[in-house]
Amino acid sequence: MTEIDYQFIAKRRAQKRQEYLKHRNAYLRRAKVYYQKNKQKCKTQAIKWNREHPRRRKEIISKYRQKNIFQTRKKAEQLRFINKDEYNKYARDRYAKRKLIVMMHYSKNGKCQCCGESTIEFLTIDHITQRKLLNHLRGFSGRKLYDWLIQNNFPDGFQVLCFNCNFAKWKMGRCPHQRVVIT
Repeated sequence: MTEIDYQFIAKRRAQKRQEYLKHRNAYLRRAKVYYQKNKQKCKTQAIKWNREHPRRRKEIISKYRQKNIFQTRKKAEQLRFINKDEYNKYARDRYAKRKLIVMMHYSKNGKCQCCGESTIEFLTIDHITQRKLLNHLRGFSGRKLYDWLIQNNFPDGFQVLCFNCNFAKWKMGRCPHQRVVIT
Protein backbone atom coordinates (compact mmCIF):
# COMPACT_ATOMS: atom_id res chain seq x y z
CA MET A 1 0.00 0.00 0.00
CA THR A 2 1.40 3.37 -0.95
CA GLU A 3 1.33 6.38 1.28
CA ILE A 4 -0.45 9.44 0.08
CA ASP A 5 1.96 12.32 -0.29
CA TYR A 6 -0.15 15.22 0.94
CA GLN A 7 2.69 17.70 0.55
CA PHE A 8 3.03 16.79 -3.13
CA ILE A 9 -0.74 17.19 -3.66
CA ALA A 10 -0.76 20.59 -1.96
CA LYS A 11 2.29 21.68 -3.96
CA ARG A 12 0.68 20.58 -7.25
CA ARG A 13 -2.54 22.43 -6.39
CA ALA A 14 -0.56 25.59 -5.66
CA GLN A 15 1.28 25.25 -9.00
CA LYS A 16 -2.00 24.82 -10.91
CA ARG A 17 -3.46 27.84 -9.13
CA GLN A 18 -0.41 29.96 -9.99
CA GLU A 19 -0.61 28.85 -13.62
CA TYR A 20 -4.29 29.70 -13.76
CA LEU A 21 -3.74 33.14 -12.24
CA LYS A 22 -0.87 33.80 -14.64
CA HIS A 23 -3.02 33.03 -17.69
CA ARG A 24 -6.40 33.95 -16.22
CA ASN A 25 -7.40 36.45 -18.88
CA ALA A 26 -6.65 33.99 -21.68
CA TYR A 27 -8.72 31.28 -19.94
CA LEU A 28 -11.63 33.67 -19.47
CA ARG A 29 -11.51 34.78 -23.12
CA ARG A 30 -11.55 31.16 -24.31
CA ALA A 31 -14.42 30.33 -21.95
CA LYS A 32 -16.41 33.32 -23.20
CA VAL A 33 -15.87 32.36 -26.85
CA TYR A 34 -16.89 28.76 -26.10
CA TYR A 35 -20.02 29.95 -24.31
CA GLN A 36 -20.99 32.23 -27.21
CA LYS A 37 -20.64 29.35 -29.69
CA ASN A 38 -22.43 26.78 -27.48
CA LYS A 39 -24.87 28.92 -25.52
CA GLN A 40 -27.83 26.52 -25.69
CA LYS A 41 -25.71 23.51 -24.74
CA CYS A 42 -24.24 25.37 -21.74
CA LYS A 43 -27.67 26.48 -20.56
CA THR A 44 -29.17 22.98 -20.76
CA GLN A 45 -26.18 21.54 -18.90
CA ALA A 46 -26.55 24.19 -16.19
CA ILE A 47 -30.27 23.50 -15.84
CA LYS A 48 -29.61 19.76 -15.63
CA TRP A 49 -26.89 20.22 -13.00
CA ASN A 50 -29.14 22.55 -10.96
CA ARG A 51 -31.92 19.94 -10.94
CA GLU A 52 -29.56 17.13 -9.96
CA HIS A 53 -27.78 19.10 -7.21
CA PRO A 54 -30.35 21.39 -5.51
CA ARG A 55 -28.60 21.42 -2.11
CA ARG A 56 -25.20 22.18 -3.59
CA ARG A 57 -26.72 24.94 -5.71
CA LYS A 58 -28.35 26.46 -2.61
CA GLU A 59 -25.00 26.37 -0.77
CA ILE A 60 -23.21 28.07 -3.65
CA ILE A 61 -25.85 30.79 -3.92
CA SER A 62 -25.89 31.47 -0.16
CA LYS A 63 -22.06 31.66 -0.03
CA TYR A 64 -22.08 34.09 -2.94
CA ARG A 65 -24.76 36.23 -1.30
CA GLN A 66 -22.87 36.32 2.00
CA LYS A 67 -19.64 37.25 0.26
CA ASN A 68 -21.28 39.92 -1.94
CA ILE A 69 -24.07 41.09 0.36
CA PHE A 70 -24.07 44.74 -0.71
CA GLN A 71 -24.01 43.95 -4.43
CA THR A 72 -26.86 41.43 -4.12
CA ARG A 73 -28.99 43.87 -2.12
CA LYS A 74 -28.34 46.64 -4.62
CA LYS A 75 -29.18 44.32 -7.54
CA ALA A 76 -32.41 43.19 -5.82
CA GLU A 77 -33.45 46.82 -5.26
CA GLN A 78 -32.76 47.64 -8.92
CA LEU A 79 -34.78 44.66 -10.11
CA ARG A 80 -37.67 45.59 -7.81
CA PHE A 81 -37.58 49.13 -9.19
CA ILE A 82 -37.44 47.99 -12.83
CA ASN A 83 -40.14 45.30 -12.45
CA LYS A 84 -42.24 47.12 -9.86
CA ASP A 85 -45.64 45.89 -11.06
CA GLU A 86 -44.48 42.29 -11.45
CA TYR A 87 -42.76 42.33 -8.04
CA ASN A 88 -45.83 43.85 -6.34
CA LYS A 89 -48.10 41.21 -7.90
CA TYR A 90 -45.74 38.46 -6.68
CA ALA A 91 -45.66 39.97 -3.17
CA ARG A 92 -49.47 40.27 -3.02
CA ASP A 93 -49.94 36.69 -4.21
CA ARG A 94 -47.41 35.39 -1.68
CA TYR A 95 -49.07 37.36 1.13
CA ALA A 96 -52.55 36.11 0.18
CA LYS A 97 -51.32 32.51 0.04
CA ARG A 98 -49.65 32.76 3.47
CA LYS A 99 -52.71 34.42 4.99
CA LEU A 100 -55.02 31.73 3.60
CA ILE A 101 -52.80 28.94 4.99
CA VAL A 102 -52.82 30.52 8.47
CA MET A 103 -56.55 31.31 8.43
CA MET A 104 -57.52 27.81 7.36
CA HIS A 105 -55.31 26.29 10.06
CA TYR A 106 -56.67 28.38 12.93
CA SER A 107 -60.35 28.57 11.89
CA LYS A 108 -60.94 25.18 10.21
CA ASN A 109 -63.89 26.65 8.26
CA GLY A 110 -62.41 30.03 7.23
CA LYS A 111 -64.79 32.11 9.38
CA CYS A 112 -64.58 34.56 12.27
CA GLN A 113 -64.98 32.58 15.49
CA CYS A 114 -67.21 35.27 16.95
CA CYS A 115 -69.61 36.52 14.25
CA GLY A 116 -69.04 34.05 11.39
CA GLU A 117 -67.67 36.57 8.83
CA SER A 118 -66.08 34.61 5.99
CA THR A 119 -64.62 37.29 3.69
CA ILE A 120 -60.88 36.61 3.80
CA GLU A 121 -59.95 40.30 3.46
CA PHE A 122 -61.77 41.07 6.75
CA LEU A 123 -60.22 38.23 8.77
CA THR A 124 -57.27 38.69 11.11
CA ILE A 125 -55.28 36.64 13.60
CA ASP A 126 -56.01 37.39 17.25
CA HIS A 127 -53.86 36.52 20.25
CA ILE A 128 -56.17 34.65 22.62
CA THR A 129 -53.91 35.61 25.50
CA GLN A 130 -52.14 38.94 25.65
CA ARG A 131 -49.46 39.64 23.07
CA LYS A 132 -47.01 40.56 25.84
CA LEU A 133 -47.07 37.00 27.18
CA LEU A 134 -45.77 35.74 23.81
CA ASN A 135 -42.95 38.33 23.74
CA HIS A 136 -44.19 39.87 20.49
CA LEU A 137 -43.23 43.36 19.50
CA ARG A 138 -45.88 45.95 18.71
CA GLY A 139 -45.28 45.85 14.92
CA PHE A 140 -45.36 42.05 14.79
CA SER A 141 -48.47 41.59 12.67
CA GLY A 142 -49.56 40.86 9.12
CA ARG A 143 -46.91 39.24 6.93
CA LYS A 144 -44.36 38.95 9.73
CA LEU A 145 -46.87 37.25 12.01
CA TYR A 146 -48.05 34.84 9.29
CA ASP A 147 -44.45 33.88 8.45
CA TRP A 148 -43.66 33.39 12.15
CA LEU A 149 -46.72 31.19 12.69
CA ILE A 150 -45.84 28.98 9.71
CA GLN A 151 -42.16 28.72 10.69
CA ASN A 152 -43.07 27.81 14.29
CA ASN A 153 -45.51 25.12 13.19
CA PHE A 154 -48.71 26.96 14.16
CA PRO A 155 -48.39 27.34 17.96
CA ASP A 156 -51.45 27.50 20.21
CA GLY A 157 -52.80 30.77 21.57
CA PHE A 158 -54.23 32.25 18.35
CA GLN A 159 -57.68 32.44 16.79
CA VAL A 160 -59.31 33.94 13.70
CA LEU A 161 -61.51 37.00 14.20
CA CYS A 162 -62.81 39.59 11.77
CA PHE A 163 -61.24 43.01 12.13
CA ASN A 164 -64.32 44.45 13.89
CA CYS A 165 -64.44 41.70 16.52
CA ASN A 166 -60.66 41.86 17.02
CA PHE A 167 -60.74 45.65 17.48
CA ALA A 168 -63.73 45.48 19.85
CA LYS A 169 -61.99 42.79 21.91
CA TRP A 170 -58.91 45.00 22.18
CA LYS A 171 -60.81 48.22 22.89
CA MET A 172 -63.62 46.98 25.17
CA GLY A 173 -62.25 43.67 26.42
CA ARG A 174 -64.97 41.66 24.65
CA CYS A 175 -66.83 41.67 21.35
CA PRO A 176 -70.34 43.23 21.14
CA HIS A 177 -71.54 39.98 19.55
CA GLN A 178 -70.94 38.29 22.90
CA ARG A 179 -73.34 40.48 24.88
CA VAL A 180 -75.65 38.76 27.27
CA VAL A 181 -79.18 38.93 25.91
CA ILE A 182 -81.72 39.77 28.63
CA THR A 183 -85.17 38.28 28.10
